Amino acid sequence: MAVSKRGRVYHYEFDLGRRRNRGSTKRTNRQDALKVEATKRTRLLNSLQDIPHSTAVPTFAEFPDQFLNWEKLNLSRATVKLHRVNIRRLKQFFRGNLIDELDRKSVEDFKVWRAGQKRENGEGKVSGATVNRKLTTLKRIYNHADAMGLNIRNPVRHVPYFKETGGCVR
Repeated sequence: MAVSKRGRVYHYEFDLGRRRNRGSTKRTNRQDALKVEATKRTRLLNSLQDIPHSTAVPTFAEFPDQFLNWEKLNLSRATVKLHRVNIRRLKQFFRGNLIDELDRKSVEDFKVWRAGQKRENGEGKVSGATVNRKLTTLKRIYNHADAMGLNIRNPVRHVPYFKETGGCVR
């Protein structure tokens, strides 16, 4: 059996190309878990045969707009406004990529790029806290993609944030 339940979630396991492939589907529903397993198996088989995967994966220019539309219905105006500003910078760097093409290295490259830019008011470089807010928005975009069933690994998952110093002085 390719899918088995461990605790509350289902895990997949299959052999393909003389390699064992296994992991969590992060799904509690068996039918959803079977779909995740089938998608993983198909993508791996296609990559072994040098077949490009489906173009059903949205580009980074498209998906954040879908995320913002969802946010408008579910979150506060201030949060939506913050994410809209952050998405503008994220799109500036990641334009032309599919959302499943981003990896940890590209996120690290974004951190370096954004930290090296000047502030909009022209007084010095962008702070680590500002870069961290962009990373948080990127992380939330990928969490939303996972919730929508796109089965895309979150590239921000193990990226360390900048250390934030200071705080509000009253």
